[in-house]
Amino acid sequence: MRQRCKNSNHPWYDAYGARGIDVDDEWQTFLGFYNCVGDPPPGKSIDRIDNDGPYAPWNWRWADAFMQVHNRRRPKRKRKRQARP
Repeated sequence: MRQRCKNSNHPWYDAYGARGIDVDDEWQTFLGFYNCVGDPPPGKSIDRIDNDGPYAPWNWRWADAFMQVHNRRRPKRKRKRQARP
């Protein structure tokens, strides 16, 4: 999470840090993060409620794979260029 948002060399940085996604100050340490979220329930992982918002205490939930697949940005469509006469 922190690497995707802070490390410009991370493979997923363009989808997170470059878009302005950040990690809340409270979650900059593992202890701060863990005190907020605790252990994940079986089959769940952390998910941001607002995909354009930060990783923060007010913007997370436990989600299964089905929820996460349906909570993502739409891919950008490539526009076809029309041939010039």
